[in-house]
Amino acid sequence: MKHSGQRGHHGLASALALCVLVPLVGCSQPAAAPAVSEPVAPAAASAPADSVPPAPAANASLPTADSQVVQATVKGLMDAAYGASHYDTARQCWTHAFETPNDTLDYCMKPAAPQVVAGADGAQVYLLAYSDPSADSYSQVDPGLKGLMAASLSADGQWKAIASSPAIDAGQAGDCGCRDARLQQVGPGLYGWLASEGGVWQGVAVIRETLTAPVGETFKQVATIPDTGSDGGKLALQVDAQAAATAGFYPLVVTRTGGKAAVDRKVIPFDAGKGVYPWTP
Repeated sequence: MKHSGQRGHHGLASALALCVLVPLVGCSQPAAAPAVSEPVAPAAASAPADSVPPAPAANASLPTADSQVVQATVKGLMDAAYGASHYDTARQCWTHAFETPNDTLDYCMKPAAPQVVAGADGAQVYLLAYSDPSADSYSQVDPGLKGLMAASLSADGQWKAIASSPAIDAGQAGDCGCRDARLQQVGPGLYGWLASEGGVWQGVAVIRETLTAPVGETFKQVATIPDTGSDGGKLALQVDAQAAATAGFYPLVVTRTGGKAAVDRKVIPFDAGKGVYPWTP
């Protein structure tokens, strides 16, 4: 529900070919798999969730995504992000009002399937939340929302937040277009979300590939790479998990195919001073 005005915001959502050098669906490069439990949709008490692409093979030392401790962590993260009192039992989502310079939009946030990974100090839970575009009436220029959260699990089953960004605008028409985002290892004991973002405005598709990872207590977009080069060639993004990390982040590799230029490969190390992967076409 809009409270005032129209929002002239541009979100982004679509697809880019990408492949990470750690194993994931559709990848051809062999590499050692990070320990990640198979994602399972949250229990009804925490609202049903859509599945995300399968994570690497399960590790017996990690709690499963449908375990009581992980489900309690999912509910705790969602309650902390949006407010326990904002849970809508009828729609099985957490309501959230997102303010823009021109208006306030109401969203219905749902958790995707949690993913459990092996962090530097034990098990960690990463969670993506997404806005339900059918929960309200949105115009084409109204963005969707995604929430990114992570928590560590102690041996006694208690959880502690690592980072949380509950409301990141993305996509259009109330749909973040983020449910196919993939959790990947981007550094030793560090994971981030790779997502294709974009949209179509006046018949023109604008597409980019983003990498968002914990920096401090929030998630930060540390890389933004277009899917098409200036010469029309296609750009594919990889994370080189075999290389040495800089400030906790592995380097990225961008490969160009097609277009006027020959196939080439560009390595982008993490810039610790700027806190991002600087991209220059």
